[in-house]
This record gives sequence, C-alpha cells and structure tokens, in this order.
Amino acid sequence: MRASWKLDRCWRVVEQLAGARLRWDVFSGELIAQLRPAVGFDGWCAALADPATGLPATAIAGDSPVAGCQRRFYQLEYEVADDCTWGCLAAGGGRVAVLSDVTGGDLARSRRWDELLRPAGTADELRAVLEVGGTRWGSLTLYRAAPGRWFSDDETRLVGSLHGALSRAARAGWAAWPPAPADCEQEPATLVATAAGTITDATPAAGAWLARLGPSPQSGYSLVYALLARLTADTRRDPGGPSSASLVTRTSDGHWAELHAAPLTGTGRPGRHVAVTIGPALPARIRAVLTRAHALSDREAQVARLLLEGRQVADIAAALYISPHTVRDHLKAVYRKTRSHTRHQLAARLSGYGPCPLAIGFSGHEVQ
Repeated sequence: MRASWKLDRCWRVVEQLAGARLRWDVFSGELIAQLRPAVGFDGWCAALADPATGLPATAIAGDSPVAGCQRRFYQLEYEVADDCTWGCLAAGGGRVAVLSDVTGGDLARSRRWDELLRPAGTADELRAVLEVGGTRWGSLTLYRAAPGRWFSDDETRLVGSLHGALSRAARAGWAAWPPAPADCEQEPATLVATAAGTITDATPAAGAWLARLGPSPQSGYSLVYALLARLTADTRRDPGGPSSASLVTRTSDGHWAELHAAPLTGTGRPGRHVAVTIGPALPARIRAVLTRAHALSDREAQVARLLLEGRQVADIAAALYISPHTVRDHLKAVYRKTRSHTRHQLAARLSGYGPCPLAIGFSGHEVQ
C-alpha cells in the first residue's frame, strides 16, 4: 500500500491542474509526474476522444505495450467481446477498471491481454474512461510489467477519486488548444483499406496528412485503424444502421482535421473495401466540439451563435422568445466560460480558427 500522504498530495495537485485549463500534452506530463510516485506503473497512455463519437482523437503515451500493434489493438477493442473494453466499461456505468480484477485473476480471459499485453511483458492494466455528463472526453491507461504485481484496491480508488478532475481536464484540453492559423489547407486525401484494416491504395496527399496527425506517421495510422475497427464493429452489430464513422482531431501544425470512413460500393465486392478520407474539419463539427468543451448549455450555445451572426440583444431575445435581460445573463456566462472579452475572441474560441474578420467588435463587458 502506498503511503496515504502520497495519495493525498497527488489528489490535491491533480485537482489544481484540472482547473488550469492546460493543453492535453502539458496536463498529461504533469499528471504522470504526480501519479507515478503515488500509484506506480511502467507504461501509460492518456488520450483525448472526439466527444461526438467517442473515438480517440489524440494520444500522449510513454512506454505503451500496444504502441506497435495499433491495428490489432483496435480490432480487439471494438470487434471482440471483452469486459474491460472502453465500451463495456462505459456501458456498465464504470469509471475505472483493472484487468486483473475484471478477469478474476485469470487475465488470459482477455484476448487483448493474451494476444498483445502478455507477449509485451505486461502484468496488469488499469483503465479510466473520462466522461462528463455522459460525454466521453478521453481515457487514461496505466500498465505494470512486473509479474504478479497487480494494481491494488487503494491505487484503484485513488484513480477513481481523480475521475472528475481528469474528465474536466480532458474536456478543457480541447478548449485549451490555441485557435488554428487561418491559412490555406492542403487538399483532402483518401486511403482505401480492406475491412480487416490493410491499406491497399492511397492518393498522393495521404502521406502528408498522416504525417500531420501526430508526432509520427504511425500516429495517423492509429486513428485510421480505430475508424476501420469501429466501422466494422458497428456494421456487424447493426447491418442496417449507420454505414460510416468519423472523428475530429487537431494536426501537429495546429489545424483541425476530420477523418471519415465509409464502405465502397460498385467495386464488385460491396462492403469488402473502405474509403477513409482525411481533410479539413467542417465548421459545424468544430463548433460542436468547442461548444461542449467550453461547457456551454444548449441555450448559451444558441445565444452565442446568434451573436456571432451579428444579431443584437433585442433581436436574439425575439428570436428565442426570451427577455433581453435573460439574453444578457446568457452572454455573460458565455464570455466567462470561454474566457473571452471581445466578439473577435469569442468567434475564435468557438470556431477554432484565428481572428474572425467581423466588422464590428463587441466587448464582453457590454452585455449589460
């Protein structure tokens, strides 16, 4: 059992970090520095998720045992029944799960452990699904390598006690990214893959896009593999359901990107091949992520949208059938939550791109 003062100190520091609205890479580094002395682990991965789809959008990792087998990792994650997958953990109302506990000490019951973790020398895995209000914002995974050295109940409880702070930090991680530069984007790229995840063809722009999706080209392939596995799993569960999967992320040079996967038809082998398109994210998708990331209510989001369309307070009140006083209250909340002081800043915060060329400035202090 770890000394209680270490656990208490870790809890206090992480709570403070969660309120600082740090970029996810910065927060992850600070988190691991605090968590390692209190819990102890050999590998880790802290990921942000697209709140609309729950799919991984970006990940920071250290000595992760699954780094070199991402295609199989996501196939096992989405396509194979396992009590300790992200989906099962979230569906069961769980927040934190330890593989040795979920399997009753028989880790070989988990195909992920049997195929990937055991060959990599991993002894146990702790997972936390980071959710706020039913929306998944990210995940934290810790790995131990020493044989038989499983995560204890005290260590699991500590991570569980940090769940709220970690989830808020993941949500804030999306909002903490600076607005993307408003320069020209390159043309979209397309990759063609089999349902099993083997990439067979790609357009010339694919290599450049994959290189921009993370610190290495493998980072981009990881997102592609996640999309393909999710699409395959969804199709098997509900053949008549949605026939596509997508995720939004940020590129290494600060732009917004969207990956979209859908089965090809008319090839003579329907459903056997999938097209994955990588290109600039649509403005509506970006706004949806950032509205949630700044924790705006539905009404606050409506008021903010109308304001950025150039509407005045009286016009907004009439459009939403509320009083001007209520509109002003909502605007004050919007400016406070987004930490904006002008309409230009607010536009940048909610559009995800650099200063918006609005003709008229608007101060957040002018809503009274």
